[in-house]
Amino acid sequence: MEQNASPDAFEFASLWERLAAHLIDGVIMIAIFLALMFMFTQLGSYSPLPENAALVGTMVLVVGYRLFGDAAMGGRAIGKRRMGIKVVDATTRKACTFWQGALRNVLFFIHC
Repeated sequence: MEQNASPDAFEFASLWERLAAHLIDGVIMIAIFLALMFMFTQLGSYSPLPENAALVGTMVLVVGYRLFGDAAMGGRAIGKRRMGIKVVDATTRKACTFWQGALRNVLFFIHC
């Protein structure tokens, strides 16, 4: 697509594509959380981490994926990549930056 394409030439993702992408990313976040928590509980007393550090670290990874996943992967976290959609800046049509991705996801959580 051209850099200076008009908004009319830009195709927006449907509600269903967006919902499916969020659901895919949600499943990935749950899988990451469960896998890491299982790993940390299996380490048991061998873990060098304090009890709550595993939970906090896991939550940081999961929330980080949600906040920065789109920007870190060129505007397409795994769910969006799977659905063939992308998060772009409305004026430049380039992939969202880390701050744009974080802001839109924070606003999404606040809105819901």
